[in-house]
Amino acid sequence: MELSNAQRGIVKAVAEFTAVERYQGSMPRRHTFLYDERDIKELVRSDYLEWIKLTFSCGKGLKGLRLTEAGRRALALDGLSAQGGTEALEPEHLDILNDAYHLARTTRYRGLMPDKKARFYDPDDVADLFARGYILRVRIKWGEGEKAKGYVVSTKGLRVLRATGRI
Repeated sequence: MELSNAQRGIVKAVAEFTAVERYQGSMPRRHTFLYDERDIKELVRSDYLEWIKLTFSCGKGLKGLRLTEAGRRALALDGLSAQGGTEALEPEHLDILNDAYHLARTTRYRGLMPDKKARFYDPDDVADLFARGYILRVRIKWGEGEKAKGYVVSTKGLRVLRATGRI
């Protein structure tokens, strides 16, 4: 099967999640809503991707997409590895990652970069980092109805920050 550009993008996006330990190498279902459902079904039917369901010890389940051997071969033909793409991040992306990392270490923000702080950045840059798996959206609840929304840096984002010497 010849992959279209949209399907190739989906396979690359799933490959970006292979190194995210939190999701055990799978792209969570909520991230797949960014892509056309027909393309995803075709990729699963053609055995480039597979659906998996993870169940954690607390009883919570996570459904997601995982790359198969055929998907890895398709990436190899494009010159990419299954551990993520070869594209480099722009300086503004690195700034957002760096700020998210340091804001998450501040106890005032409960381990995340709040949505209010993320609004200072270009929304397209934040969405791009999220779509490529460098940052993850987080919602936390504590106490009597107190809630917070924001972003944390994924394992993939931490690797990039360490490689560039920012942390």
